[in-house]
Amino acid sequence: MAAENSPHTLLSILTAEPWRYDDEKCFIEFRPDGTGQIWMAFEYTPYLGADIRWKCQDPESLSRIIDIPKTRGLQHLAQFNINMTIEKQPIPIFYSAGQHKFHPERSLTEPAFQPKNFTIHLEKGIFPAPICMMNPKDDLHARKYALRLVFDHSPYPPPEEWTDESNHSASGARVWEWTTLASRDLGPYHTPWLESCIVM
Repeated sequence: MAAENSPHTLLSILTAEPWRYDDEKCFIEFRPDGTGQIWMAFEYTPYLGADIRWKCQDPESLSRIIDIPKTRGLQHLAQFNINMTIEKQPIPIFYSAGQHKFHPERSLTEPAFQPKNFTIHLEKGIFPAPICMMNPKDDLHARKYALRLVFDHSPYPPPEEWTDESNHSASGARVWEWTTLASRDLGPYHTPWLESCIVM
């Protein structure tokens, strides 16, 4: 992991750690080679798990150095556009040591596997896991994150792209409203100096 004062590119920030909706198993992971994974799971029950392919619509922007301010408060670091595709092939379920696989086609209909475009804003600050925004009382003791991605629309499929079998779970979580994901865990509590401390 790089030191805080080392230069960071958009690619290194985007691919360093998963981007989380909660503190557990709802996240998207972007890998440097243009692959990754998308998960939605609660407790030990996965409702969506799939490989993804992604690419930046302006590849040169991935090598741009991102200046991470040490000042406090919300900071806008970058805006970029990506194309992301959810893949159909089964993938190992995270808790099964590879013995069991999740089959995306059992959860999603054909349109969910088509490429989709997203405009994303990268921001720095102190953010609770996005799930905590549903209940502000949870924010006080929630884990905090130093970075977040804000999507113009949810990277999770809309309601009409879930199978009848999975639509109830997706509807209960309203995954098509998940437009923010957080990364760079600061822990459940923070002191003022942590706001300017980002470790890669």
